[in-house]
Parts: sequence; structure tokens; C-alpha cells
Amino acid sequence: MRPMPEISTKWKTYWKLETPNKYLIFYLTPTAPILIPNGFITDKGSIPLFFQNIISNYDRELLFAFFVHDVECEMQRLTRFTTDGMIYEVGTEMKANWLRKNIVYTVVRAGNRYGKKDSIVRGFNVSKYNRELIAAAETEFIKSNEFKKHLDFVGV
Repeated sequence: MRPMPEISTKWKTYWKLETPNKYLIFYLTPTAPILIPNGFITDKGSIPLFFQNIISNYDRELLFAFFVHDVECEMQRLTRFTTDGMIYEVGTEMKANWLRKNIVYTVVRAGNRYGKKDSIVRGFNVSKYNRELIAAAETEFIKSNEFKKHLDFVGV
């Protein structure tokens, strides 16, 4: 991951995901893969300053949960309640500490009262960029042999 100083602010740092693959695939359920494309811009975990002595933005066990949550928040395919629940589920799959994943889930649910708006930082629409990136990765995944293997695995 590479920090993006051109859109980072004093209080929020943005990062660009750089992997050797075109995308990361996370299977929360066998039938629903979640793609995190290479080049995805994230702020990792938006952890309030008060909780940063317990939970870090760089928490290894919750990092994937932050990515999955950011992807689903950008695409807005599920209800916000379900999307927030994914943090808890992915944290469980990644063997995160019970206290930390519960605190993150509770803080995210409490922050849900503020509606989701596009993240526009210094004139750059991060949300639009990410949505286009995710849509392109999903289209490419559906056309790939990997998707055919996935359908065979699921039994469709």
C-alpha cells in the first residue's frame, strides 16, 4: 500500500492498494466473492482518536474487514446494517480479538447516522473513482476463467 499525500489531509490519510494481482478476492460466503481491485483508495479504518490506543488503523486482523466494508459502502448494494455487520463477520474470519472487533462494529454502527456521501477530497471524487474501479474489476472477473471455476465450485 502506498500513501497518497496529494489527497490526504491532516486528519485523514488515504492509501492506494497495490498488489501483484488485478484484485484481491475475499469469500465471506462461498457464493458471494467480494473483489477489492488493485488501485482501490481507502482510508483503512476510520477509527476515532479516542479509540486509537485500543485499535489501530493498521490492525492486521481487521485490515481486510476495513477493505471489505469500504468496498461495500462505495457500491451501496446492501443495506448499511448488513454492510456494517460485515466488519464483525470478516473480523471473526480473520481471528480478530473479540473486544477490538466489537468496538469497531459499535463505533461504525454509531457513526451510521451520518448519511453516506461521496468522498471528495481536494476536488478529487474518491468514491466515483473507486466505484468505476470496482465495476471494471467485477466485469473482468465475470469474463475470466476464475469466475467459471467459482461457479463450478458453487455447483451452478
